[in-house]
Formats: sequence, C-alpha cells, structure tokens
Amino acid sequence: MKSVSIPYGTSEKTAYVNDDIRIEYIKYDKNSYERDEKELLLKALDNPIGTKRIEELISEDDKVLIVINDHTRPSPDKLMVSEILKRLHTKISKSQIKLIIATGTHRNTTVEELISKLGENIVNNYEIIMHDCKNKDRLKYYGNVESYDMPIYLNKELSECTFCILTGLISPHQSAGYSGGRKSVLPGLAGLETLKIHHSLPIRPFEPSMGKIMNNPFHEIALEVTKLVNIGFILNAVQDPLKQNIDFIADALGKKSNETSEETLNRYLNDDFY
Repeated sequence: MKSVSIPYGTSEKTAYVNDDIRIEYIKYDKNSYERDEKELLLKALDNPIGTKRIEELISEDDKVLIVINDHTRPSPDKLMVSEILKRLHTKISKSQIKLIIATGTHRNTTVEELISKLGENIVNNYEIIMHDCKNKDRLKYYGNVESYDMPIYLNKELSECTFCILTGLISPHQSAGYSGGRKSVLPGLAGLETLKIHHSLPIRPFEPSMGKIMNNPFHEIALEVTKLVNIGFILNAVQDPLKQNIDFIADALGKKSNETSEETLNRYLNDDFY
C-alpha cells in the first residue's frame, strides 16, 4: 500500500491506496507568486473598480455592516477587515459598525476560530453577529424568485444597516462558477427555506460548473437577490493553489446596478481590471 498526504486545514490527512493505482503529483512553484499582499490590498482599496473609495462613500451617520466569511473559508479576513476599519474610522466610530459572520447553513464559528480569523483586537472591540439560517426572528422576507418559486429570506441586519461591505474570496466554485461577492449574501446570510431551494435542482447545476456564470441560475439568482439589499462595497481576495494571496479586488455591485452577468464578466476581463 502507498500512502498519500493531503493538506487539511493547518495539518494533513493521510490516505492509503493500492500499489497498482497510479498516482500523479502536481508540483506548484511557491516562489513564482510571492508578492507583497499588503501592497496589493492597498492598491485595490485605493483604486476600486467603478466606484469611489470606502472612506469617500460613507457618511458620518452611516450604520455599517461588514460581512465576513466563516471558518470554512481561508480568506485573509484580519488583513482585509483591519484596513477597512481603519478607513471607516476616518468618518465613523466603533458604535456604528457591526460585523456579521456569513455561515450559510454551517455551524457557528467558535471564539477561537474568530480570533484566528480576525485577531483579538477586532474580536474584543467590535460587535460580531453570527448568522443563523434557522432563526426566523432574525430574517426578513423580500418576496419570491417567481421563476423558481423560491422565497427570499435574508438576515435582518442587511436591512437595518445603511451601508454594507462584503468581504470574501474569489475562487472556482462547483456550482456558482466562482465564489465571492454575491455568495456572501446568498447563501451566506440567507434563511434555510431559501437555501433549500437555491441549493437544489434545477437551480443548482446538474453538471460541475466551475468557472461558469453565464446561463448559470445558481449564480444569476444569487446576484439578483444581492441587488435587493444595500451593498455599498465589495472586497475579495484572489489566491493561488497554495492559498497565497496574489491579488485583491475592490468593487461595488449593489442593487442600483443594472448589469447582466455577461456585462459584469466583460468588465472584469477588461485590460483596465488590473
């Protein structure tokens, strides 16, 4: 029997396979993509796509909600959120800011996991809310996606804030095409009744759809739902196969945008994107 070690969280898992099974390893050159991630982050925040900087968008009386990935996503939350907070504090105080963990249907993120993701300073000094898809008292109904008879239930914090910032990670996704952006809202902050339908056939693609967003209802409905709420800014990281942060993308695609999926993709593929 041959053993194969596979990265798993901060450690590894070992699998054993028969000797007659051929195993191929893909080696990835870590040094080829080493960059200054702080410099990349600042560049993105100083030059957001199609919008002003965060500190120019918010007003002194805004109530800001920052949406953060949960413990199942390796996004560089401390790096991103720390810089966002620094810029927000040029206009508003800590009492005007809430952070919410977009758990979808996952379990709650533990305090230890929060500290690992965000650092003790943020965890100890800001209000952090854990989304619960089953808590109907904290959900708001936004109507139905008529074509699929899907009720839209989202966390009430989205309607109680005046400016919402989505953070996350852009990576290939087997159903959505790519993660990031709208996935922070649906599935991240959606109710269970919404999620059961959104994550089932025919909305969920029957075939693997990594990299596909055109004519992908899983993506298109998530985008449609996200435009119903007050999204003012989006910040996402881009990572290589070794989870190194190789770029950051800042954007604003809220409910006032009339872009189709194709127009959005074309804009992202434009030479000016980077």
